[in-house]
Formats: sequence, structure tokens, C-alpha cells
Amino acid sequence: MEFSAWNSFLYLYGVGGVLFFGVIILALKKNVIGFQKSQDKKLLFGFIFAFFLYAGVHALWNIAAIGAMK
Repeated sequence: MEFSAWNSFLYLYGVGGVLFFGVIILALKKNVIGFQKSQDKKLLFGFIFAFFLYAGVHALWNIAAIGAMK
């Protein structure tokens, strides 16, 4: 199998994303965090937003690096 510049990205955010969202779902089911308080809503939104923001910035870095190598 040929190495792709995206293999590590997909593994990192695929496996990491499953674990990340699994923990969030578990926390919601166990009432560690909920939608009753506005602080909890902000915290949950912040976690999810930060995950996708970091993945987006990482994707842009990959695109820039691949373009620089050509």
C-alpha cells in the first residue's frame, strides 16, 4: 500500500473522533454534562467546535505541505 499524506490525518481524526464523540455521548448519558445549564451547552459547543477547527487547520496545513512538495 502506498503511503498517502492523508493516511495519518484520517487515522488521527477518524479513530480520535470516534473516541472523542464516544466520550461526549457517555458524559451525556451519565449526566456529567447536559443541556440544562447554559454553561454546559457552551462547554459542549466549545469542545465540538475546537475539534472541527483543529481538524480544519490541520487539513489546511496538509494541503499547503502537499502543494509545496509539488
